[in-house]
Amino acid sequence: MCGHWPEFQSPPAHNRRWLTPLVSRHPAHQALSRIFWRVVEALDYWVMQVRLSVVDAVYGPEPETEGDRQRGCDQDPLASAWPD
Repeated sequence: MCGHWPEFQSPPAHNRRWLTPLVSRHPAHQALSRIFWRVVEALDYWVMQVRLSVVDAVYGPEPETEGDRQRGCDQDPLASAWPD
């Protein structure tokens, strides 16, 4: 069989640990994992907010669109609800 790729040999059916080496079923590990990912997501959120504020500071706000001008009278619904 010269020049052929070797066939893939799957592990025995009774040894499924190789499929999920990083997943733990221990409740404490699951709780720590959830906390870890919540912290990572919160940090990602704040990093993105900082990046977007830097872009706004450098390039300024977005220009007003036609839809913004049409909705201009509806921007303060409380003022129209209780006129002076």
